[in-house]
Amino acid sequence: MVRVDVTATLLKSRRQSQIRAIRRVSDDGEVTYDILEKSGDEGIRRQVIGRYLTVESQWHHADATALTPVNYKFRLKAIVYQLGRRIQVLQLTPRQKKNGLFRGELWVDEATGMPVRESGKLVKTPNHLLKGLTFTRDYQIRDGTVVPIHEEVSIDVRFWGTVVLSVGFTDMEFR
Repeated sequence: MVRVDVTATLLKSRRQSQIRAIRRVSDDGEVTYDILEKSGDEGIRRQVIGRYLTVESQWHHADATALTPVNYKFRLKAIVYQLGRRIQVLQLTPRQKKNGLFRGELWVDEATGMPVRESGKLVKTPNHLLKGLTFTRDYQIRDGTVVPIHEEVSIDVRFWGTVVLSVGFTDMEFR
């Protein structure tokens, strides 16, 4: 169980909406959200946050987009030090141009092999109304498990302009 705070902002008009929800993952991997609070523009909440939550819950189950050599070419780009850890920065290049795959970077903790950051741009937009989508996801390693802590998504939408989503993950409980 994780508390999720999502803020969506339409940059052109400064319209904004927020939700606070509890994200639950069942034993069989089904993701559901219980909305605790909501505020701001209803259209932004429904059209942007609602769609994000739907896609996010489906995305984690897709083997077709997994970060594996079947889907990506990996190239060591750099080694950086972060919080006393040695991190490998890998350049990711998708092998095919298909929905869900991105061109970007994967930061991996060298000692554990676990991801600490993913960032990039989708190589194919899933919808004709989207012109582009870039993202950064930050993770933290807690008790040998990788947990998300923050996600920033910028979506270039036809007719609307740029929409920015900021997603924070807190109050994590493990079973």
